[in-house]
Amino acid sequence: PVEYYFECTNDGSKSSGWQTSASYVATGLLDSTQYTFNVTARDSSAAQTETAASSNASATTPAPAPEVALIGSWTNGLSHATEAGSNRALIFTAHHQDNQSGGSYATAVSYGGQALTQIDESEYYTDPYHYYVTAWVLDEAGIAAASDGNFSVTWDDGGPSNTPGYSSQFLSNVDQASPIGAFATANCDCELLSTSALPSAEGDLVLLAATHGGNSASS
Repeated sequence: PVEYYFECTNDGSKSSGWQTSASYVATGLLDSTQYTFNVTARDSSAAQTETAASSNASATTPAPAPEVALIGSWTNGLSHATEAGSNRALIFTAHHQDNQSGGSYATAVSYGGQALTQIDESEYYTDPYHYYVTAWVLDEAGIAAASDGNFSVTWDDGGPSNTPGYSSQFLSNVDQASPIGAFATANCDCELLSTSALPSAEGDLVLLAATHGGNSASS
């Protein structure tokens, strides 16, 4: 069998050590940094005869991606002037305490005529009350195409009996292919809400939203 040694000539801590695999992935590298490697092979017999090192090959690691950031402030209500930025996303939440046992649900949300995509919704019943919260997102293409800064919300039964609450926030530097990563909801008639652990990656922004009514809460 043959063994291989991948030597990093400008940072010895990134060398592989002798291994049987003919491929090697260096980890823990710095951003925007050039690394140079060569490869030596040997047989694994007692003689361990080595080849000469290969010619050097270099590559530069990419610059870090910009971190997701808030643009402007959280805004209440159904009007939010478009914030300037790049690779934006618009997060919109709606919540209410409904005095109808049947409940009321948001079925569509638009911003300047552009349809948002629902992220999640959560509810909690304490008869005859219905506590409800929902979250929606609009990507850069939708924000750019919006005709104005007004939201429109469609409810499935004409709307809740009590006035809903609305909130929105613009974000920048958002991955447009997957603007929303891991998420979870929790609800209970209790003082402490918790969810399972959520994975996050470099550059992610973690958002927490909560609503409550009476002695019950949903987040």
